Amino acid sequence: MELAVNALQNSQVPESQDPKSLPDELALLTRDGFPFFLPIPKDGDDLETTARKVQILASVISSGGNLSVGPGHVSTPKQKQTAEEFGRERMTSPETTQYEAWKMGIIKLPELDWYNNQVPVPPEAMQTFSRRAIAMDIIWQRRGMAPEHAAWITINMPFLLPLVKAVTKILRAEEHLQRTQRHARLTDGDIAEIEMLQLVNAAAEDNVTRVRERLRTLIDSIHRSQAVLKNRISMLDS
Repeated sequence: MELAVNALQNSQVPESQDPKSLPDELALLTRDGFPFFLPIPKDGDDLETTARKVQILASVISSGGNLSVGPGHVSTPKQKQTAEEFGRERMTSPETTQYEAWKMGIIKLPELDWYNNQVPVPPEAMQTFSRRAIAMDIIWQRRGMAPEHAAWITINMPFLLPLVKAVTKILRAEEHLQRTQRHARLTDGDIAEIEMLQLVNAAAEDNVTRVRERLRTLIDSIHRSQAVLKNRISMLDS
């Protein structure tokens, strides 16, 4: 298991550039016939920045504006593009590295205690961890993964997250292509707007999930430290 863990850890590579330093991606909006661009959430935005961007976009849309793709974005998947190709385009560098290593069979996954390796999942995070549980079914080639397993992996084996997130993005891409097929009756503009709205929501949710996971890890660490301190108090009082 140690070799497997080391292999997974070594398969991670640092991002070539801090996501926060990347320029904002833009969405084209039209209101009252007047086109203009607004920034959309991107990976690495803090919650304040994410909230501000989403609130502005929501305000424009609620007042009758339309949202479409901006410079640098692929609008809808190419006709012959597969879900894997579509998902790969949206992976980060570490996710791509681990995904390719896993596909090639280079990585030996650590064995887990599926009965005990579970932690409670807060209701607001259930959708995120449910998706990851399905991805873990595929990765470990077994059935019955629960959101609680995905939450445990997130907290206790963060070096596995790039692979889990990569497979999750492939699953999202499959869902997206299925929706696109159902939207064949829509215009190209309608499909582009649907895709951009989904992209904005996914980016915002990823940023929220990242912060929530970080808070959960810190809170667990604080509680463990408090337990040591309380134990010391009990020893001194006895």
